[in-house]
Amino acid sequence: MLDVVILAGGKGYRLGALGLSKQKGALRFKGVPILTHVIKSILPLDTLNTIWVATGYRGKDIQATLEEHHADL
Repeated sequence: MLDVVILAGGKGYRLGALGLSKQKGALRFKGVPILTHVIKSILPLDTLNTIWVATGYRGKDIQATLEEHHADL
């Protein structure tokens, strides 16, 4: 079985002012949080066991995103 760690703790300096209002994984791309795009890309793995999300900067943004979009996981 495969465990996956998503690193979601960066400040997103390259995003400029966007990174000041929300953690970059919580920012939306095509109407969906970036973190959701990442999770959806790994869910089809047959050997997937656990998805771990390591947070740091603005971790509450990531927690809120996970609760809103991935409560079923």
